[in-house]
Amino acid sequence: MFNFGILGMNARNLQYIKKQNPRKAVRLADNKLQTKKFLGERGIPFAETYAVIRSRKQLVNFDFSTLPAKNFVLKPNHGSKGRGVCILKKLGKGPLPEEKKSFFGRWFSFSKKKENSEEVQLFGLQGATISQEELKRRVIDTLDGKYSMTLTDEAILEEKLVPGEGFKEFCEFGLADLRIIVFKLVPVAAMIRIPTLKSGGKANLNAGGIGCGIDIGSGKITSMLYKNRIYTTKFPDEYAHFQGRKIPFRNDILLYSSKVQYFVNLGYLALDRVITNTGPKLLEINARAGLEVQKIADIRLKSVLQKLGDLRIQDPEKGVDIAKTLFSREASQELKMSKILYLSQSAKLKLYAEGQEETHSILLEVDLDSKKNLISPDLYQRISDFGAKQIFIDAPDTDVLIKNLKYELGTGENRVVIGQKTASKFLIKPLKKQELSVNILNPKKIIAMETAQLHLVDDKVEKLSKRLNLTARLRPVNYFGELDRFISEKGNYNPVFDYKFPSLDLQDKWASELNAFRDQLSKSYLKSPFLQLFKEKLEELDHRTKLLKAYTNQDFSLIEKENIALFGSFDPELLKISKEKLFAAGEKNKENGSPLSSQQVREYIEKYLTERGIFGVEIVESSTTFSRMSISIGKTAKINISKNIRFSENELKLILAHEVDIHLTRYLNGLKSGRNIFKSGTAYYLKDEEGLAVWNARQLVDDEEESLALYRKYYLLAEARSLSFAKMTELMYLLNPNRTLEGAFKSILRVKKGQILTETLTNTCIWMKDKVYLDGFTKISKANLDDLTLEKLKKAKIRLEDTNYLV
Repeated sequence: MFNFGILGMNARNLQYIKKQNPRKAVRLADNKLQTKKFLGERGIPFAETYAVIRSRKQLVNFDFSTLPAKNFVLKPNHGSKGRGVCILKKLGKGPLPEEKKSFFGRWFSFSKKKENSEEVQLFGLQGATISQEELKRRVIDTLDGKYSMTLTDEAILEEKLVPGEGFKEFCEFGLADLRIIVFKLVPVAAMIRIPTLKSGGKANLNAGGIGCGIDIGSGKITSMLYKNRIYTTKFPDEYAHFQGRKIPFRNDILLYSSKVQYFVNLGYLALDRVITNTGPKLLEINARAGLEVQKIADIRLKSVLQKLGDLRIQDPEKGVDIAKTLFSREASQELKMSKILYLSQSAKLKLYAEGQEETHSILLEVDLDSKKNLISPDLYQRISDFGAKQIFIDAPDTDVLIKNLKYELGTGENRVVIGQKTASKFLIKPLKKQELSVNILNPKKIIAMETAQLHLVDDKVEKLSKRLNLTARLRPVNYFGELDRFISEKGNYNPVFDYKFPSLDLQDKWASELNAFRDQLSKSYLKSPFLQLFKEKLEELDHRTKLLKAYTNQDFSLIEKENIALFGSFDPELLKISKEKLFAAGEKNKENGSPLSSQQVREYIEKYLTERGIFGVEIVESSTTFSRMSISIGKTAKINISKNIRFSENELKLILAHEVDIHLTRYLNGLKSGRNIFKSGTAYYLKDEEGLAVWNARQLVDDEEESLALYRKYYLLAEARSLSFAKMTELMYLLNPNRTLEGAFKSILRVKKGQILTETLTNTCIWMKDKVYLDGFTKISKANLDDLTLEKLKKAKIRLEDTNYLV
């Protein structure tokens, strides 16, 4: 028989559920309470549980009026397919409706007192009014296993989730849910189940609900099941607005789904979620996922699962990357649209000749009135002197690579103009992506004749720096596995981390290249004082190279030595002050004012950026990050905001003064300078950068809690030198008993990163980067900055000692 790649029920049961899902993991998935406890400890968000009723005796003594919210959900612990789930609303006390009295008088009562005209606790259920007695009867049905896969069950009373922006439109008649199918850590299919009037407000497709298929790669609705018919090109008129609608928090949903599968060890798994204003929250997991998703999402599930059959994926993040690559219908369209050129943007001119390579930072412009490509005289001459056989233009902001450019002599400096013929191959956006460079370099620090050569030095140093990003290199590849075991053992566990370090041969090659370039600069004919900044930066990169090799060899004495070279030694006086402040601090109730809504936070940030003349910075909301706010620099600058944390206006001001006024401003100003070293940072700039950010925020409000956090971080870092991972956990909980295990794991790993065995005390090491916050703040505070120095410090990522290089 032909199956055209469709997965049938027998194949699902035998090939995927039986083979991929261990019985122990299936039992966990079938128990909603255990699932919620197990995954909640691992940072997966759920609806809050108000109460669990396990017996009739407990039910008799339970007071429903004590529930903390007006709206709540009653559901069985071992239920399936939505059976027995009731959404209730507390209506307060009132007389029982007449039609209810006679019924309960004859058939049901939980007390010796007959129901009469006295006021009783009332609840709303699907438009009807019921009494507390009738609600208790529904709980008894749940306890007796009426809706469950077991003989008896438990009743769960939990938070009623409120759909958030971008999701509430699917919830007109009830709460919609989002189902994701995950196989071997790869999300392979997704759909939304939408309640209708016919389905009685439940997201049940068999009862008349609507199903919408979602493209994994783009997060957009691409298909619909309505009245047992599939729509892919044109939706019914009443639901036409659903077509192409993008699901919020797509990346968070995919990563959470893959992480859940990793933790519960189910190879074939379905997850049901609701999207709230604080991000996606998990309703339940299902080890026996139904097959209707392949009809609704218009995919051939058998073919998809066979594609992944031989893959061995160990990292949820890798699984999500594979899903976006393999299962996106819009991949080709997105690739096509990525071929975008702006009227003006920064780019790299790459020259190749007989195994040699040379890169120049240029301004790339589009002129649709010009029939030819034009290049400035200085670049024209350099191409000629270099003897370039191939010429590429790389516009990294838009993934454009122009090969073998044909050109004629133009005007300007470091400038290439694209004419009609070449530009016709791209989508042209009528925007200027990058302004002309702003010269912030002190003219006394550079000889004009050496400008072009120093640009080459700048590009070479940037290339060397990027490969030595230690934060990325020191991320353990078995992070999720060790996190899972750490939580399972309640923090009494010393993780054994695995790292994917570059080979020693490759590291030796990098070191040789770096040393050769340092030697070349030491013998260079260049006389500009500006060259000194590059020599110092190469010295820092040399320490980074040695530190990476020390971590690879687990050479603890060298690790300590190179950490000190990069971040400095501990200051005994600061350690003494840190300890005194930390143990003298008592419990304080911090008054920050009312929290802002998600929309208010976004609007506040947008206004803040506009007032400072900052445009084109994307604001990204995520529920997977633990940082309150951070700046990420990739092809574009982004502000990442955590949806897990609520901000008051005062807190938001402090964070923006830290992140935007310093980190983002220094980066953008350095970018405008046209010199990589001012954008990426001069040697050992990090201490001044973080210190200036903390100092700047403290000029607004001298926040005592934020100040204490600086000293706590410094003290814990110093103590970590003689403590194992598990002992660090004990100390952390002594100082902060309310911390989650996942939060503790992340914090300690920041200190212990790079160390494979974290149990050892004799051979231990710490990553000392976090000490720069207090060190830097102390340095900046003692400097008594005047306005001119502060202005210079904000122009680029530089040290206080480097300000004389700027105008």
